[in-house]
Amino acid sequence: MSVSKNQYSHLQSSNRWRLVSLSLLSLIGLTLSVILTFHFYEIRGIGGHFKSACNLGSSINCDLVAASRSAELFAGYPLSSFAAGWFLTFFIVSLFNFQKYWRREAIRATFGLSFIGVLISGYYLWMMKFKLHTLCLYCLGLDLCLLIAFLISISLRPERPWSNPFDRSKWMTFLGIGLGSHLAMVVALSWQDQNELRSADIKEAADSILASTATQVQIDESSPTIGPKDAPITIVEFSDFQCPFCRIGALTINELLYRYPGKVRIVFKNYPLDQKCNSEFPQTMHPSACEAARNALCAHEQGKFQEAYEALFEKQGSLAEGRVAGLLNELNLDTSRLSVCAEAPQTALQITRDITEGKA
Repeated sequence: MSVSKNQYSHLQSSNRWRLVSLSLLSLIGLTLSVILTFHFYEIRGIGGHFKSACNLGSSINCDLVAASRSAELFAGYPLSSFAAGWFLTFFIVSLFNFQKYWRREAIRATFGLSFIGVLISGYYLWMMKFKLHTLCLYCLGLDLCLLIAFLISISLRPERPWSNPFDRSKWMTFLGIGLGSHLAMVVALSWQDQNELRSADIKEAADSILASTATQVQIDESSPTIGPKDAPITIVEFSDFQCPFCRIGALTINELLYRYPGKVRIVFKNYPLDQKCNSEFPQTMHPSACEAARNALCAHEQGKFQEAYEALFEKQGSLAEGRVAGLLNELNLDTSRLSVCAEAPQTALQITRDITEGKA
């Protein structure tokens, strides 16, 4: 089939906006994929936050999706980094659409890529909706990019294989671009992975803990908890709201709550590293820790412990004597009741009991 130079020029003019749209969509998808990959490594690493900005409730929860096994493709690598490789491939191939020598095969390739992408995104959308029972806004953004790209690719009317055979040399080029793009994005984004523990180290630590003598821990109604009471696994956490390593531990435990929904319960006990309330500690190391412990217990009295727990660890850098209660203003607590409770002898007594038990 011969196509004149004028016909090519007309094609380029009439479809330019569609070709530009394909390139722009691929860049948007690439950006969203990189954001998702950052989020994946953040929620599984030692940084991050308790809740992401795209968590809008139980029906839309990016953290739950990122913490699930569905977010991994294999060997711990996130699906989103491969999505980034896919969108980079799509972007590079879309640029070939502007070259008349490559246009026929490039349009075919963009159609094929978008068709495969829509099938994969449909599968993972089904997984989120019916297996995880929650959705991810960033993922929905990727799905929308793929769907629009697919519709635009159809509108470009790619030639059918039986009309004209594929140009093998061009498709080998596209294949090389695809493999190189995926490898580049997976490797480039994996530097964010902060989990440097080897499986042998983890096993050694676990064996050491299991070999130690078990200590009975008292769990009663006065102890704040996070997670269902009938969860098969209970973790008792002794912690200090002003301790940086305790914040890392809290974020790690938070990941467990997301990865194993309904299966883990956290029982929280205070162990502030400050001599003002901890006689076992000989110095003032964390001057706001005791105040934070009291306010957390008093938030628990008003049914807002988890919210206070997350807020205090999130705002750890802002903890200062006399200002702890102010950090909990957004929780809509009864401030007068909170103040009275924080100064009550029974609150101090509970912290002392936790410290004694923690030492044991």
